[in-house]
Amino acid sequence: MSHYEKSLEADVEKIRAGVLGVAAAVEANLDAALRALSRADRDLAYKTILLDHPINRGVERVDDICHHFVVRHLPSAGHLRFISSVLRMNVELERIGDYAETICHEVASLTGPIEGHFRLSVDAMGKDALDMYRSAVNAFREQNDAKARQTMAAARAIERDFHVAYEQLASEGEEGVGTTRDRFSKLVVLSSLERVADQSKNLCEEVVWALSGERKRRRPMRVVFFDRTNEVLGPLAVAAARKSHPTVGTYFMAATAPADQVRSDVREFLERTGHDIGDIVPTAVADLPGDLSEFDVFVSLQGQYGDYVERVPFGGAAVNWKVPDGDASVEDRYRSLLSNVVELMDTIRGPEAEHAR
Repeated sequence: MSHYEKSLEADVEKIRAGVLGVAAAVEANLDAALRALSRADRDLAYKTILLDHPINRGVERVDDICHHFVVRHLPSAGHLRFISSVLRMNVELERIGDYAETICHEVASLTGPIEGHFRLSVDAMGKDALDMYRSAVNAFREQNDAKARQTMAAARAIERDFHVAYEQLASEGEEGVGTTRDRFSKLVVLSSLERVADQSKNLCEEVVWALSGERKRRRPMRVVFFDRTNEVLGPLAVAAARKSHPTVGTYFMAATAPADQVRSDVREFLERTGHDIGDIVPTAVADLPGDLSEFDVFVSLQGQYGDYVERVPFGGAAVNWKVPDGDASVEDRYRSLLSNVVELMDTIRGPEAEHAR
C-alpha cells in the first residue's frame, strides 16, 4: 500500500470513528430519554436536554472532517459515495438526537406519569425504535449491507405500533382521561419515536448505498378503489392502474353491495384490450385483505370516500373522482379513469414512472 493509500484509509477511519462517536452519544441520549419517559423523571430529562449540545458539536466536527477529506482527496466512485452518505447520515443522527431532546421536553411538561395500555404501547414502541437504531449503527460499524436491509424491514412494524398507540391516545381523549396538555405531549412523544425509526431506516439506506451504489426502492403504494357494486368502475380502475403503473402500486377494489360478477360488457372490453382480469372480482369493503391502516390511498369512484370508510386511517389519503355517468361508453369511462390514475400515481411516484397508456 502506497503512502497516499495509507493516508486515504487513515482519513476514512477518522471519519468512521467520528460518526460512531456521535452515534454513541445519540444512543445514550435516546436511551436516557426513554428512561425519563418511563419513570416520569424530570431531572434525567433536563440532564439529557443539556447533553444534546455536545452531540451538535460532534456533528459539526464530522461535517468539517468530511469537507476537509473532499478538498484533500477529491474522492471518486466508492469513496465519493461514502462521503456523501456520511454527510446525510450526520444530518440524520443530529435529527435523532433532536427527537430524544423533544421527548425530554415533553417529559418535563407532563403533569403525571404515563399509565395504562398507552404506557405499555409507548414502552414497546420505544424499545423497538431504540433496537432499530442500534442495529442501524451496527450495520454502519460492520459495513454490512445485509444487516442494513434486514433492519429496514422493522420500520413497518413500528409504524403499525404507532397507529395502535395513536388510537389508544384518541380513546383517552374521548373518555376525558388526563389533561389536554398531557395528551398533546403524548402525541409528540409518539411522533418522535416514529421519526426515530424513520431516520434509523434512512441510516440503513445510506449504508446500502455507500457499499453497493443501490438507492432505496420505494415500496409499492396500496390503492383501493371504492364503488357501489364493483360491476363497472372498480374493475376498470384496477385494470387501468395495473396497465399504467404496474410496478409502483398494488391495486384493490371494494364495494358496499358487491355484485356477483363483473358486468359482461366490461369484461369483454378489458379482455379485448389485453388486460389480465382473472383476479378482478367484486369484493365487499369488509373483505379487503389486511387492515385498512395498511392502505395508502382511498379513491371513491361513486359518491364520497366517507360512504365507504368511517374514517381514513392516520397516514392515509383519500380522494373523490368524478367519472362519466352510465350513459357514457365503457371505453370512455375507462379513459377517464386512466387519466385520473396517471395523474394520481405521477403525483405520488413521479412522472418518470413508465406508463403503458
